[in-house]
Amino acid sequence: MPISKNRRKHKHHQYHPKAQPKQGHAAHAATNTKARRSAVTIMVVLLAIFGAGIAFLSAGANTTWIAGGALLGAVTGYFIGQGMDRMAAKGK
Repeated sequence: MPISKNRRKHKHHQYHPKAQPKQGHAAHAATNTKARRSAVTIMVVLLAIFGAGIAFLSAGANTTWIAGGALLGAVTGYFIGQGMDRMAAKGK
């Protein structure tokens, strides 16, 4: 059986060169696509509502606890949304 450290290394080639931009209607349609929405705003709003709901169920109608729960949920949603955006950008 051959010893792998004595084998010659393979060169890695770029098999798929960058695609050239298309001409005509398809190129025009590609420039008018919507900008990708951020996950931060969605997660901030969702977790702020969720945090306010948990605070309401646990502390009753005390506005201090509800506001604190909403604030804590919004901060948590911000960091979760940032992580989601980073993972989505890494996948492109």
